[in-house]
Amino acid sequence: MADVFFKCRACDKHLVVGDEGVGLSIHCPGCQSAISVPTVLLVHQCPHCDAKIKSAAEMKGERVDCPECGKEFPVPGAAVAPAAVAYICPACQAEVVAPEQVAEKTSPCPSCGAAVHFRRKLYLKPASTSLRLLPERQRWQRVAALFIVVVVTAVAVYLALKVKVVLQ
Repeated sequence: MADVFFKCRACDKHLVVGDEGVGLSIHCPGCQSAISVPTVLLVHQCPHCDAKIKSAAEMKGERVDCPECGKEFPVPGAAVAPAAVAYICPACQAEVVAPEQVAEKTSPCPSCGAAVHFRRKLYLKPASTSLRLLPERQRWQRVAALFIVVVVTAVAVYLALKVKVVLQ
């Protein structure tokens, strides 16, 4: 019987089940969330004893204990970053970028500290993009501020030229 290594999608707890558990739904012993044991598995070899180890793709880069020799080793491959999702804090209207696991949980807003229950995703954040979209309210505030700066600058230039002409 081979062991299968995977993570709970709700709490990131490392879990291990036997081959017969693949595809079944279980309750996480850490958070009691209902999760499915992954069916698509990667097969690796323990670098210490050459035993075959099966793991889900999200285990890449994570450290596991070999069931045969008991020694710890990292699952080969680059770690898979959790999907980042943008939310809007209802208290301060700040954009909050957090792992997708935050959805449907109450946690403090990093901007204002208010306890917020994040219900809806605003959009998925691409892993390679650093673009930050502002909430509609903040976008209009910045446009209005820019407009005021342009108008004040234009008036100041006009008055400076008018004073220069009068002085000559």
